[in-house]
Amino acid sequence: MEVESPPGFGLYSDEEADSEKRSIPELISDLRTAFRMVDFDRVEEILVTREEKLKRKITKMEASLNFEQCEKLQAELELEKLKAESAQKRILRENFEAMQERVRMAEERERLVDERAKEADQRAKSAQERLERLLREVKKEEGDKVNEIVEIREKNRELESAKMRAEGDIEVWKRKFEEMEIRVLRLEAETVEILKMETLVSGEMAMDSSGSNKANEEKGACESGGFAVDLGSPSKGNCKSASEQAIVIIDSDDDSAPGSTIHGKEISRKLSNNKPIDLTGLEIRPRVLKRKRALFPNENENESKSNGSPVTTNDAEKQNVVLVQCEEKTAEERSSPSFIKKLTGCVIDDPDLEVSSCSSDSDSDINIDEIIL
Repeated sequence: MEVESPPGFGLYSDEEADSEKRSIPELISDLRTAFRMVDFDRVEEILVTREEKLKRKITKMEASLNFEQCEKLQAELELEKLKAESAQKRILRENFEAMQERVRMAEERERLVDERAKEADQRAKSAQERLERLLREVKKEEGDKVNEIVEIREKNRELESAKMRAEGDIEVWKRKFEEMEIRVLRLEAETVEILKMETLVSGEMAMDSSGSNKANEEKGACESGGFAVDLGSPSKGNCKSASEQAIVIIDSDDDSAPGSTIHGKEISRKLSNNKPIDLTGLEIRPRVLKRKRALFPNENENESKSNGSPVTTNDAEKQNVVLVQCEEKTAEERSSPSFIKKLTGCVIDDPDLEVSSCSSDSDSDINIDEIIL
């Protein structure tokens, strides 16, 4: 029996265009109502087609998805790579900037080092010049000091030599002074004895000549240095004539100048009072000793002959000779530098010099022989 197919209600006839849009449950519900094979085949075909389309779509989508994923992964990798490169570049840039800063700082330090080196060179050069100048000054000062030391040593040797000479001179003068003291003491003792003898002789001569020879005494008296010399009396037998008894006690360069006795009196007065003699204003000149001369020899001899008195050569003559010798010795001693040193306390280097007056009050010279004890 032929199964009639149920009348179709036009499955997909009108809605074939929309069958692609209908869901599977809707299609199945249509089949349930139709129960037709054609519709089942058609549905099966639609479903298979749809399935294939879906598979293709899924495959296509999977391929697209895989491609997109690959692109995404590749993009991510590239992004990571770019990030890494960017970080590396950033690091490199930072390192480059740091290196540039270091280079700049190094250049600055090098510039400062160069400037300091130049300053150090200038300071070293100036220090070297100053050192050389100081060395020259030190050498010059050392040379001057060496010269000064040599001069000082030379002066020291000269002073030592002068000191030794002075010490030797002092010792010599000490010995001379001691000898002179002994001689002066001896001379003082002899002078005292001579003065005593002279006093006795003068007294006897004055007694003998008091009555008969007053004119002869006035005529025979001479002023020499402020002292009157007693000529004695020729009438007495034990006396010499006036020519032998009268002795000149002043020895001057100008025998006729009595003005020189002023200083002689002062010196004699100081000696008699044991006072030191001031030789200020006196010049020292070489001394020439002169022999003593008898006073008025011819006149006294003629007078004694006219009076008829004999000329005797007894003890009075001997006394006069002794007086002359003592006075000459005394004059020599008093004219010596040691005696002048003892009187004045000064030192006279030349032993051949004597004291003479340079005073403006008197033009005459004073001989040390004018000093009479």
